[in-house]
Amino acid sequence: MKRTIRLNESQLRSLIKESVRRILNEENISSLQMPVDIGNFHEGIAVFAVKGKGCNFIDENGTILFPDTWFGSARSFRDGFAAVGIKGKWNYINKNGEYLLKHWADKVKDFEDGHGVVIYGDITTSPDELRVIYYVDSNGQLYNVK
Repeated sequence: MKRTIRLNESQLRSLIKESVRRILNEENISSLQMPVDIGNFHEGIAVFAVKGKGCNFIDENGTILFPDTWFGSARSFRDGFAAVGIKGKWNYINKNGEYLLKHWADKVKDFEDGHGVVIYGDITTSPDELRVIYYVDSNGQLYNVK
């Protein structure tokens, strides 16, 4: 007979931290040297970071979503997409590991109400005329904002 145990968020985080450490040990990576930090769960998935390795995503069962890909930065899933960064460039990823944008952007904002905001051009140093801002929908279609 199978029993279901309900865990509160603190218990779930502890269980997942142990799961991540176990997986790292299986990959012969010393988890003792790499602290694990786990964010809040959104849409059943949490971002986690391992010092010296990067960011990834884990579900409530302790399964790492993209074990072969580690991101420099990552944000929580919103409306089915999470913003991920690699070497200062940004894109969105869905729960199947597919990237939304054809070209990585300089900055993105989280998905909300079915769309995200994509910025090409450095917002701190580029003049306004060199920056391009788009809305992007869940199909990857870009719509010019200005």
